[in-house]
Amino acid sequence: MLESGNRIAVFPAIAAAGIEKGGALSIFGIEDTTAALLGKILLILILGLILLLVIYIVYKRRQIRRKKQERARRLREKKEYEEARRMEWERHYESRHWENR
Repeated sequence: MLESGNRIAVFPAIAAAGIEKGGALSIFGIEDTTAALLGKILLILILGLILLLVIYIVYKRRQIRRKKQERARRLREKKEYEEARRMEWERHYESRHWENR
């Protein structure tokens, strides 16, 4: 016991039951059962975020693949169109060439 900063008495203390050492969060006054529940909730949140990340990556990869396929299709159509125009021009040119002879 202290009075004005001086010790005036000392009393021995005996615990009625053994006290286990608290967990890491007991420093902040959080009980072990509550800390276990918080740990489970945190684990579920982390797993949920990982799942969302995987879903996002799969979505983006599919989106990129679709864009590549669309670009390839447009390029193919453009080449086919240009080839058809060239063939038409050649036919037109050849027919005029033979008419002038």
